[in-house]
Amino acid sequence: MHPKAKYLVIIPVFMLSLYAPLTAHAVYPVHDSKVYQEVILQVKKVTEQINTIRQQIELQKQHLYDISWGKVAPMLEQIKSSRADYDKLRSSMSSILSGEKDVEDAFKDSFYDWNNVDVSKETYGSMKSRLQQDRYQLQKLDKETIELINHKQKEIDESNQRVEQYKEMLKDAHGDKDIGKIKSMISGEMVYSQNLTSDIASLRAKLEVIHNEVKKQEQEAAQKMNEKVGDDFAKASDELQSMEDKQQLSSTYRSKFEDLSDERGWI
Repeated sequence: MHPKAKYLVIIPVFMLSLYAPLTAHAVYPVHDSKVYQEVILQVKKVTEQINTIRQQIELQKQHLYDISWGKVAPMLEQIKSSRADYDKLRSSMSSILSGEKDVEDAFKDSFYDWNNVDVSKETYGSMKSRLQQDRYQLQKLDKETIELINHKQKEIDESNQRVEQYKEMLKDAHGDKDIGKIKSMISGEMVYSQNLTSDIASLRAKLEVIHNEVKKQEQEAAQKMNEKVGDDFAKASDELQSMEDKQQLSSTYRSKFEDLSDERGWI
């Protein structure tokens, strides 16, 4: 072999030996499908945990959600206003209904006590006037009681309307707290309505008692008026008898009888 040719063979071999270590230590990414799957599973798991936490937070918000008092406040104000109007109306009524006095004293103030009438100190006309006054008072109580009942019936109608509004609010309620409060409002309205119904029944019962009591008083009045008529006739007979003893009966007797009748309210 030619000496130069020998050197030419050696040089490439040497160069290859130098290059070989460099290529062996070069860095390339490793593509492992198992690793990728594990990473994907971990990311998916973390994402699910985050979504679960978000849902829990949202649920907690809903549980703590509060009713919009902008809607509820006017309803509560309506109840307050209706009660104030009723109290004002009631205070303007007769003492039997207003509660200003106890029932017994109020009845005595409104109606004449016929049990203690001394017919000798009364005229038939005055007794008749008192009886008419009692009837007027009873008519007045009838009217006032109807006004109070109508007012309470109006309150019941308003309460029923509020219940319907609460039911509509319940459809859009968020969370246990909101739902619980609305249901509590509905329950409160139901109790309120029942109390109003009881009040109406109480007013009607009271009026019935008054009617029965006045009926008894009228019977007493009729008896007293009969006593008065009898007493007046007895007195007139005595006077006429006295006149007969003094003079003969004539047209003067008729005139005197008419005078007595006018005086005692018989005619």
